Amino acid sequence: MSFNLARHWDVEEDYLGFVDHFIYLKNAEQSFDIVQSAADFYLCFAICNKSLVQFPKINLVHPDMIDNAAKILKVSDREIRERNDRYYHYIHNSPAVKLQNVINNYGDFFNELVLDLDNLFIDYISAAIGGELRHHHGVTCLGKGGAHEGRYIAWSRWGNIHKVYGDSIFTEAKELFLDFPDGSYGGKPWANAAQLLIDRKNCRLGGSIMENKTIFIDRVFNMQHNTGSFLNKLSWANFRTNNGDFDGLHNMHETVLKAHSSNPPDLEVLVAKARDEVKSAVIDTINIARDNNINIHGIYRSKEKA
Repeated sequence: MSFNLARHWDVEEDYLGFVDHFIYLKNAEQSFDIVQSAADFYLCFAICNKSLVQFPKINLVHPDMIDNAAKILKVSDREIRERNDRYYHYIHNSPAVKLQNVINNYGDFFNELVLDLDNLFIDYISAAIGGELRHHHGVTCLGKGGAHEGRYIAWSRWGNIHKVYGDSIFTEAKELFLDFPDGSYGGKPWANAAQLLIDRKNCRLGGSIMENKTIFIDRVFNMQHNTGSFLNKLSWANFRTNNGDFDGLHNMHETVLKAHSSNPPDLEVLVAKARDEVKSAVIDTINIARDNNINIHGIYRSKEKA
C-alpha cells in the first residue's frame, strides 16, 4: 500500500469532512463527557458484574419441588399456601434479589454505554492515527498544517484512504509509527494504539464479544501518547460544571482512573463524577449492602440515601 495516492486533495472539501466516514465522531464533543463516561463505565461494570459488593448466595426452589415435597409429606393445601407465602416473602425481601433487581434495572444502560463507547473509540482511534501520521516525513497525502485545522484535514483524508484500503492501513500505520525518530510524535505509544485497534477489530482482547469491547474501552481510557491522554485530540463536553466541577480530561488520571485503580477503589470520587442515573444505582446497591451487613468493595463514607 502507498500513502502517496494519485489525487489532488481539496483542503476546503476535506475540512471536518471526516465525520462522513467516522460517523460516531459527529457531535461527539457535544455528546460525550469523557470523565463522566469513564466513571459511569467503571461503576456500571462493577454493579453488573456483581463486584461492587459481596454478592450473597441465595437458593431458589422451583415450585414443582415444593409441590412434590408437600405430596410426599402429605401437607394440606392450606399449609402449602402458607409456606409458599412465607417463602416468596423471604425471596422478595432477600438482599440477593434486591441487588439483582438493581442489576436488571441498569443492565440495559450498561450495554448501551458499552456499545456507544466502543463505536466512538473505534472511530476516534482510527481518525487519530491518521492525524498523527501526517507528521511522518514520508507521508505526503495527509497534509501537514497546524494542530487544529491540519489534524481535521488529515482525519478527512485518512477516512477516504480507509474506504479504499480497509483495515490493512492500521498494520501499515503501526510500522510507520515505529519509523518515527524519538520525540513528541509517533513512536511506540502510537504503534500500541494501532495494535490495540487491530486487536479490537479482530476480537483478540477477550473470550466474548462483550469482554472484547469492555477490555478495549478500559485500555482506551487509560492509554497515553507522547504528551498526554490518548483521548486529548478532541475537546470533550463537561456536564459536571453545574456542580462546580471544572476538572476534565487533563487530570482524569488523578481523578477517575486513580480512584478506579486504587485498592480499595475510591467509590466516592467515581460517584462524584458519574451521571445521576449511575449515582442512584450505586447508592441503591450500597444501601442494600449496609442494611444487610454485606461487604462493600470500595471506600464510600457518605450516608446518603437514594
